[in-house]
Amino acid sequence: MGRDNVWRRSIEPKLREVGLEWATFHVMRRTYISLSRKAGVDPKVIVDQAGHDLDVSVNTHTVPDMVQKHGAARLEQHILN
Repeated sequence: MGRDNVWRRSIEPKLREVGLEWATFHVMRRTYISLSRKAGVDPKVIVDQAGHDLDVSVNTHTVPDMVQKHGAARLEQHILN
């Protein structure tokens, strides 16, 4: 069974049920990597699970959450004042 077939038959219907039909495989991968990094999971474990090398997984697929962005904005504001 292929990845696209599993996605279409098994995963997509469940996402649709909870209003996440917009989520794609790529969105799920980025979410997993971002949440794993935030939880302190070893980067090598993340890489093994995500199927990319360390650079791509950590530097490309990681998305900071709003708390991290807010902290950076506060630091920037403090520096500017």
